[in-house]
Amino acid sequence: MMNNDKMDPFDCLIVGAGPVALAMAKALQLRGLTYSLCGELPHQRPNSPDLRTAALFDGSVRLLKTLGAWPYVEPLAAPLVAIRIIDATGRLFRAPEQLFAAADIDTCQLGFNIPNPVLIDAFQATLKTIADANKNHPDEINLTVKVTAINVSDSGVTATLADGTSRMGRIAIAADGRNSITRAAASINVRTWNHNQAALTAHFDHEFSNQAISTEIHAATGPCTVVPLSANRSSLVWMEQPDRAAELADLNDTHFIEALEFRLAGLLGPIRSVTSRRVFPLSSLIADRFAANRVALIGESGHAFPPIGAQGLNLGLRDVASLADHLAEARLAGKDVGSDEVLNAYSTSRSADILARTYGVDAFNASLTGGPTGMLRGAAFHATKASPGVKRFLMERGMQPIGEWPSMMR
Repeated sequence: MMNNDKMDPFDCLIVGAGPVALAMAKALQLRGLTYSLCGELPHQRPNSPDLRTAALFDGSVRLLKTLGAWPYVEPLAAPLVAIRIIDATGRLFRAPEQLFAAADIDTCQLGFNIPNPVLIDAFQATLKTIADANKNHPDEINLTVKVTAINVSDSGVTATLADGTSRMGRIAIAADGRNSITRAAASINVRTWNHNQAALTAHFDHEFSNQAISTEIHAATGPCTVVPLSANRSSLVWMEQPDRAAELADLNDTHFIEALEFRLAGLLGPIRSVTSRRVFPLSSLIADRFAANRVALIGESGHAFPPIGAQGLNLGLRDVASLADHLAEARLAGKDVGSDEVLNAYSTSRSADILARTYGVDAFNASLTGGPTGMLRGAAFHATKASPGVKRFLMERGMQPIGEWPSMMR
C-alpha cells in the first residue's frame, strides 16, 4: 500500500463499496477523471446471505450498459413486464387492483430485477479491467480496508484507512450510506424519521409462474412485495412492524411458508422452498443539501426511504450519472472539481428529483395506515383504473427523473 499524502491528489475520492460507489468509479473513469475508491465490501455470511434485489428501470439499465456492467448482469437479470398492486388493507373504501404493464407505455419491459451481490460482482469485474490496464495508480481501487476518518480542508479531502494509509482527492464523493462519516465531515445536516417498520427479505420457489409480474400486496402494516427472479422463483420484501417481522424471520421453514402462503392468498400457488430470512429496520433520511465543503452525496448518504415502488437504487444511480456529468464538464472547463460552484450546481440539479421520490414514498407508505391520505390513495387508484392517460402519466413519472436524463442514461 502507498500513502497518498505526498502525491498529487486524485480528482475524486470515493468513499464506499456498494453498487452506487462502484458505479461512480466506473463512470469517472469513462469521463476521464482520476479517482481513489476506498471502502470495505460487505462480508457475505453463508448462513445469512444478502438476499436483497434491485428492480432497475430502463434508465438504470442504460447506465449499466454504458458502464460495461450489463454483459455480467444480463444472464441473471429477470425481466419485469408489469407491476401488480393489490389492496389488502381491509378498508371500506378499497382501492381497485391495478396492473401497470410495459405495454401501457409502449415498451417491452419496465426493467429488470437483479440481486445486489450480482450488481456488486459485475461492477467489480468492470473495475478490474481498469486496474489491470493502469499500473500507475495501483491503489485506485481498494475494497478491503475500512475508511476510519475523513478530513476536509480548503484544498481537498483526505481519507484515513484502517491500515494507517491515507488518500486525498479534490472532492470526496460520499457513497458510504445512511451513517456516512463523509457527510458528517462536510457538516451536511440530515432529517431522519422512523416508520416503526422492518423489511423481511428472502427468496422462494413457487408452483405457479409469476409471468414476469412484480406484485405488491398492500396491507395496513406495509407492502408485501414479490419480484420475479425467474418464472417460478421470486424475491420477497415483506414490510411489517419490527416485532412481527422478527417473529416471522424466526419461524421454521414450514411455518414461514404457511404464513407467506396466507399473505399471498394463493397468488403463486403452493410454495415449494424458501431461503433463510433477514430483517432490516426501516427509516427515512434526507440531507438538507446534496453537496457542500468539497463533498458530494450520492445514494443513501443523501436520501433513504422504505423499499416501495423500486425507487431507491434507481435514484442513487441517477445521482451517479448526474455527478459524473457535472464533474466532467468542470474538468473540461479547467475548474476545480471540488469548488462551491460545481457542488452547488450538482446539488441544485438533484434536489427536485430526490425530494419528490423521498416524500412521495413517505406519503404513499403513510396512506396504508388510513386516514385522509388513505382516502386520497384509493381515489387516485380509481382514477388510474378509469383513465389510461392518467395511468401512463403516473408510470412515466415514476420511472423517469424530474428534469433531463444525465448523458450516461440516455
